[in-house]
Amino acid sequence: MIVVVYARREKEDPLKASFLRRAGSRYGYGGEACGHIDRWRSREFPGLGHYLDYAGAGVASASQIASIAKTPVLGNPHTIGPSSDESVRRMVADRFGARGYGVAWTSGATEALRIVAEFADSPALVYGIDSHTSVVGMRRVFLERGARVFRVRDWKEAPPGPGLAVVTLESNASGERWDVVADLRQRGWLVCADAAKLASTATLDIAALGSPDFVAVSFYKLFGAPTGLGALLASPEGQRLLTLSKRDRGYFGGGAVDRVSVTGPDDDWTVVRSDFEAAMEDGTPHFRGIAHLVHGFRELDRVGGPDRIEQHAGVLADELADRLLALSPRARVYPRRRGSSIVLFNVFRDDNKVLSPSAICGLLADRGILVRAGCVCNVGACGLALELSHADIVRAWTRGAACGGADDVDPDGRPLGLLRASFGKDSVWEDLHALCAAVETLATTRPMEGPGGPYRLDEIKVYPVKGCRALENSSSTCRLVDGRLEFDRRWAILDDRLGHLVAAKSHPAVARIRVALRDDRLLLSTDDDDDGIAVPTTTTTSDEVDRTTVRVCGETTTAFARRDPRISRFFSRALLGIDDGSSRFRLVEGFFANSAPLLLVSRRSVDRLNRALRDAGEPPVTADHFRPNLVVSDLLPPATDHPEDHWTSLDLPDARLRVSGPCDRCAAIDVDPLTAQRTSNALKVLTAYRRDARAGRVTFGVFLELDDDEEGAPDHHRVVHLRRGTILHPRTT
Repeated sequence: MIVVVYARREKEDPLKASFLRRAGSRYGYGGEACGHIDRWRSREFPGLGHYLDYAGAGVASASQIASIAKTPVLGNPHTIGPSSDESVRRMVADRFGARGYGVAWTSGATEALRIVAEFADSPALVYGIDSHTSVVGMRRVFLERGARVFRVRDWKEAPPGPGLAVVTLESNASGERWDVVADLRQRGWLVCADAAKLASTATLDIAALGSPDFVAVSFYKLFGAPTGLGALLASPEGQRLLTLSKRDRGYFGGGAVDRVSVTGPDDDWTVVRSDFEAAMEDGTPHFRGIAHLVHGFRELDRVGGPDRIEQHAGVLADELADRLLALSPRARVYPRRRGSSIVLFNVFRDDNKVLSPSAICGLLADRGILVRAGCVCNVGACGLALELSHADIVRAWTRGAACGGADDVDPDGRPLGLLRASFGKDSVWEDLHALCAAVETLATTRPMEGPGGPYRLDEIKVYPVKGCRALENSSSTCRLVDGRLEFDRRWAILDDRLGHLVAAKSHPAVARIRVALRDDRLLLSTDDDDDGIAVPTTTTTSDEVDRTTVRVCGETTTAFARRDPRISRFFSRALLGIDDGSSRFRLVEGFFANSAPLLLVSRRSVDRLNRALRDAGEPPVTADHFRPNLVVSDLLPPATDHPEDHWTSLDLPDARLRVSGPCDRCAAIDVDPLTAQRTSNALKVLTAYRRDARAGRVTFGVFLELDDDEEGAPDHHRVVHLRRGTILHPRTT
């Protein structure tokens, strides 16, 4: 548990003193009955640390939780009556300036939007590109009904109605606000307002906004508890439309019906409740949470209400944005509305390389600083900020990468997501100061002592057939089974004429063979032979295979060779360009890794070799030239160009990999992994600066073995999941 104690230290901290002078009464609620926030933050939120995700959820105070605990025990409202339900509905409507509106309880704003999508019969839907994913999800319902769907970047682009317009009152990404409800209603649209973000840090006055037909809110965003409770507010006309539609079609449950029969000739004899709230609330409402809302609203009143919260959160966010801008180019702040409680940013090193947002999020969490990483449930705003096209997103997804996931940086170095810091009612200056200090530290290019760290797992490569290409369409998650990557180097090609396994240095064309695994079949093909051949991954009888022995890196191992002549003819065409009808090549099954189950190289080492190749006038190489299983990149630059040389082990979140030794290199690294052509003198250049004068060895990368036992004994019986983007921590002793 991280406990942060705050005290007013203007004299001790000149940065805070300067901020307080500029912020004045906008920060801290000093003139309210609660007193200045520095006096009660640590008491009301013990162990909170530096929480900076109020756009995601508010946090319940100790006083609020204590009040909730004192709430009388409540039972099923179907049995004991609605209790305070009706009075709380009226309170919610009054607080949101929605007198005359119906208030239907939902699990959150998302369910409220789903109800509108399903039951607001409209011939068209229009929504803004800067919208929450829950708004974007409405389009599928409309498209399935054959309705027209429009997406606009500027509401001036919206066509005339009729239809349903879904307006995000405040973006959960850019903080932008749109006051277009009245105009859209005049142009013939029904209007549904997504108020989830706006209501969390500002006054929601539905009447002043132009009286939208529907409004969706989530209460946990306002004051943290209760979770799983929101509301759909509907105008009289909105209530009528939804109720009529619900009476004709769609799912119903619990008390949403007056009468239903299952014994008559009509299988759909149903009488849905005529009052809006009952008709929309399928099943038992969150009756305990409803009773607890009063305590949450008292928390807002305690600090002076939504307007004071908006001032407080906005001045903190503006200060953070200014300080991050001052760190440029180490930090990049994306467009935002001044006064918004949100700041979107990414962290860069001085060499302009972006640091993985998800990795930075994890490193900040280690320091007790909690921010959001990804596209923050707003892919439109994220795409606009990062200039990501539809093709960019789809291309990343096909290789297992996405915003918010572990693999969130494109191969060209462009981020697929970003970081969001958002302030709320209970944020303090120390939160933004801690974030700024951490960003400056993480972005520094000052080399660390030794091999540095932490590192990010960029790629996981599985080579089912030794020497052939890596597995196509591989997942971002792979398993270590019995200490080995599942399917890695399980097969190899045996050249009976030469008496050894096919390798790139003897048969460069082996790199042209593509490999895929589908439906218990090993699929082999080449660029010239797309149909290729399908081989079962299991054999059924001993008549199909021969037991044989082969040598791999000087070691003898047992293998099982297939007798299928189709396989030999395929390999003859792929490796020699002819089909001589012989059985020279056979597919053998066993385990054919070199020296150890896993091979790792770092991008830092590849960069070092490429500098030497450039100086020698040679073309560069990629990590794929070395056929690694794992490729890692440093988040903080190490002091050495080949950091893995110094590692003894590598810590994963749930396992440890022991370094068993370096990988000796041969002329295979001169073969381009895609064209199978010898295109460089990488081995010669590598030898010039990497040869061990005493042993005569040229090494690049390291071998790894699973080693979870604290005493150093291998534990090969566990199944360990490896995920792209995972943060790894090397050990040197």
